[in-house]
Amino acid sequence: MAPTGTEQDSVCGRLFCRTGLKVFYESAGLPQCNVEVDGEYITPNAQLQMICPDIWTT
Repeated sequence: MAPTGTEQDSVCGRLFCRTGLKVFYESAGLPQCNVEVDGEYITPNAQLQMICPDIWTT
């Protein structure tokens, strides 16, 4: 589950965390299989994108 509220603001407000997420997302070679998260099936990449949604559009 992705962080929300203050926790999300704290993580996503730090350049180090934002950069780390993007680099990991782009280089980790994550499998494209679906995983169950909160009763829904999504890919690991989609789960990462839920952590700080605004960084993927910049």
